[in-house]
Amino acid sequence: MKLGKPTYNPESKVYVCKISDGFRFSTRYEEGAFVSEVATVIDKDALIDTVIKATKGWFSKPLTPEFLKGKIQYTIPTVCTDFQGSVDLQMDELVISKETFLFTFVITDTKEDEKVCIVFPEDEPLLPQPLPPPQEEIPPVKEVSPKKLQKQRVMELRTKAARALFHAERLTQEYCKQFGEDTEWEDET
Repeated sequence: MKLGKPTYNPESKVYVCKISDGFRFSTRYEEGAFVSEVATVIDKDALIDTVIKATKGWFSKPLTPEFLKGKIQYTIPTVCTDFQGSVDLQMDELVISKETFLFTFVITDTKEDEKVCIVFPEDEPLLPQPLPPPQEEIPPVKEVSPKKLQKQRVMELRTKAARALFHAERLTQEYCKQFGEDTEWEDET
């Protein structure tokens, strides 16, 4: 990360430095919010060291890690609320005021998730079926055997279980993305 020469903005009384080769990271954007916060992704101590080295000679009193710890903040642009997918962000500029060292990020790339559509038989709309050719005699209605009724019930429950398993797998994937691959409940027996 390299800081450009600071320019003073007299209206807001801040110095603005453009950043080249700024810190980059990727995160997920779901349900109107980023999954990973910047503060959890960036090594704050390494950033403080970089700022101290890059600003050497800028201030009458040299910066110290203790001074910067409470002053570093971040701002990230928002993405439209109906977007879900991965977002690449990069540090773009540093705004220095008496109270804060504000790092501004910009979005460099977005990749929307593929839309997955799973249709279960009962969710499909019923399409009009062609009428069978007219027959002279209507066959008698057969009684359904208890075996067939039980088999039908078993098949309905298996379908319901498959849906629940699919939902559980999706939630497990989201858990692993957020908290890592270690799923402690798999070891429990």
